[in-house]
Amino acid sequence: MEYQLISRWVVEEMLSAAAFDMVSVVVPSYLHKESVLQAARAGKHVICEKQVAHQLEDAQERIACCEEYGVRLFVGHVVRFFPEYAQMKQQIDTGQIGRIGVANARRVGGYPGSFRYAVEFCRLRRSCSHRQHGSEVFDESAKLG
Repeated sequence: MEYQLISRWVVEEMLSAAAFDMVSVVVPSYLHKESVLQAARAGKHVICEKQVAHQLEDAQERIACCEEYGVRLFVGHVVRFFPEYAQMKQQIDTGQIGRIGVANARRVGGYPGSFRYAVEFCRLRRSCSHRQHGSEVFDESAKLG
């Protein structure tokens, strides 16, 4: 079997030229919106890495677009299925650890990218900040009550 390697695709060309059912959106967060909309309009189901949107209205637009074109939208946010998170949710649901007012969680590690990588990536491109890249989310806090 002969394979053709194409090193650079225009998204529209890729979406129309290749036969596949689903697109995984793994670009920097600030590019998620257009990528999701393009894939949905091409009739492709979409897996979008977190965060799906910076604003609620943008998320609603993506959901509506996927519904309009009859495709499914999945958010790639797997940590909620990790045993530690599931156990914490169960303890909250049963009242085992009391009423939660503020939660602070920290995840550390270099994969799939690190803050240093994001800053270097954006410096070389000279077109985005580390905040656009989305790698600033290492320390997450939420007021729950």
